[in-house]
Amino acid sequence: IAQHGSIRIGYRQNYFPFCSLDESSGELTGALSDFMAHAMNNLNSPNLDFTMVPYATTEDALNALESGEIDCVFPVYLSTYDADQRGLRLTDPIVETQMNAILRNSDVQELSSNTTMTFAVNANMVNVDSFIMDNYPQATIIPFVGLQACYDAVANGDADCVVVSNYRI
Repeated sequence: IAQHGSIRIGYRQNYFPFCSLDESSGELTGALSDFMAHAMNNLNSPNLDFTMVPYATTEDALNALESGEIDCVFPVYLSTYDADQRGLRLTDPIVETQMNAILRNSDVQELSSNTTMTFAVNANMVNVDSFIMDNYPQATIIPFVGLQACYDAVANGDADCVVVSNYRI
């Protein structure tokens, strides 16, 4: 640890409730802040130092991890296969979330592993892409910029569904 220096944790900017920055105080907030407080209080090592490094997207953070700029990424959801393909190691999850499907009220489609629905996905959301590919392999994914754009796409009929973590809702 002394030779390595600070443990650099990449996180997604403005991705509350998982991680965000309080603009007025400059303090990290969300689950990552809680996890770091727990780690600092329970590891009892004065030699541990953590540096939080914000990234605009999860993909940017993963690229930084792969290039060695940071040591880990939070939060990230990758299947074991996807992680293996990228040469990454996954830890056990520190938080778990339920995924909610949001569909039009008038829609009678049901989600199953055989669904061919079109999912609106917030662009650069590796976590949601991976979840959809794992659970709905025959579905189509269309990226939109921002969660509101995904909701609008479903409402307007440009997509059938958007999947959102219960924490995000």
